[in-house]
Amino acid sequence: RTMAKELQCGTEAESVSEDNLFGRLMEITPVPILVADGNGRITHVNVHAERLLGIRQKQLSQRPIHLSDWQLTDYEGRDFPEDQRPFRRVLSIGRAVQNVHLALLSPEGQRRLLSVSIAPIPDRLGRMSRVVARLEDVTERVEAERALRKSEENFRSIFENAPVGIYQSNFTRLLSVNPTLARMFGYDSPAEMVASSL
Repeated sequence: RTMAKELQCGTEAESVSEDNLFGRLMEITPVPILVADGNGRITHVNVHAERLLGIRQKQLSQRPIHLSDWQLTDYEGRDFPEDQRPFRRVLSIGRAVQNVHLALLSPEGQRRLLSVSIAPIPDRLGRMSRVVARLEDVTERVEAERALRKSEENFRSIFENAPVGIYQSNFTRLLSVNPTLARMFGYDSPAEMVASSL
């Protein structure tokens, strides 16, 4: 065999070995991962991405699924600008983007809040041939944070506007008082009453 053929065989073996390694990493990674080619066509998804996106790996060979097929918004439901989409940003800047917050609306109408990180995968010549994306479903966490904020706002409103005196203490000093209680004790403000208890 010639030297060129031996080098080509070695390169092909390395490529197969890298593909096997990549496939195994996709299988054992416990977060949704997808791979897309340079045109945005999804080529691989792991089992967690299958569940999140409703895509089966075998579907990918039947029809191209493009990253642009998904309806994306920000967390508040506003359109996500095309040039700010993570895949487009990676294409334009040529490096990874981390923790982009977006909402994904599936074809079935299910809305998921995601934190997305995408990195380019260069070929042997350094050209971006593929991208790999990590998708973190943060829907439950964001909704819990919103519910907590709403609850805190409701409590604060009740506390500030109650017609009766309310206070919080740690048994040795006042932590906060509402305006009604401060007025009842002749203070000009809740802050003045709290300061007097120090």
